[in-house]
Amino acid sequence: GNHPGRCCKNQDRCMPCRTVMTRMVWNLGHLLIAAAMLGAVESGAPVQAEPVATDAAVQTPPPTANLEQLRQVEATYGPDHLLTGMVLIGLAHQDYLNNRLSIAEAHIKRAILILERAKPDGRWLATSLILLADLYRIQGRYAAAEPLYQRGIEMLERTLEVDPVDLTIAWDALAAVQAAQTKYAEAAVAAERAIELEEQRGGPSDPALLPFLNKLAMLYAIQARDTEAEAIYDRAVEVLEASGASVDSDMKDALDTYAQWLRHHGNSEKAAAIEARANAVRESATTPADVPQDVAQ
Repeated sequence: GNHPGRCCKNQDRCMPCRTVMTRMVWNLGHLLIAAAMLGAVESGAPVQAEPVATDAAVQTPPPTANLEQLRQVEATYGPDHLLTGMVLIGLAHQDYLNNRLSIAEAHIKRAILILERAKPDGRWLATSLILLADLYRIQGRYAAAEPLYQRGIEMLERTLEVDPVDLTIAWDALAAVQAAQTKYAEAAVAAERAIELEEQRGGPSDPALLPFLNKLAMLYAIQARDTEAEAIYDRAVEVLEASGASVDSDMKDALDTYAQWLRHHGNSEKAAAIEARANAVRESATTPADVPQDVAQ
């Protein structure tokens, strides 16, 4: 919203506008600015800088204002226009946040149909597919969610400007829906990719890796891939010690699970050592690690 120049009159938008638009997927206030910018591209009109809505304003907008915006865009550009699809993405996300799942599903499905016909930048369609997959996943519709995650991830992997955090979360979610269907081998592959991306983002000792490592270790263990499971659990403890992270309840549960797993496999001595190391890390840590909540979840 800070680019004061004139957008290109042809279909190739100038780079500042392209950059702004590809990063305005979930914020409804930004999304509507992006729609206005695209409208200016089509008409060749100047793009004026506009104030950006705050997160608080976006989180609790008047529902009638959202629907009114949709009606205005439909009346101006038509029900199947790309701008209509963009507004539907914003509406679907708002409905998702407010637990109006059936309405969110209807909005995002309609947006996907519009985006598929319009063939816009892959990021828009990919994130729409992943949002629909999220809706299915939280309702336990794992078989329906899996191919949507796979398609969305494939598109994001080809998008040059994709945020690596988005990809990490998508791969992690795919692993979850595959594990829920007892597709443990496939889930392990997805979990490995999530770890690879998180390592690229934060390095091999980033404490944000801990929940991902724990999930992968459990996936290995349930397949009786004991050597691999033990190696991943050991690495999680090493990351914990190297980072000086505090042991939160989830990580404490993970280490307890590891200790129980070791005892089950007849290694009580190492199980006791793991518990002692975890306790030592917890007692010596002074500053909790800054682990992004959207990644940790």
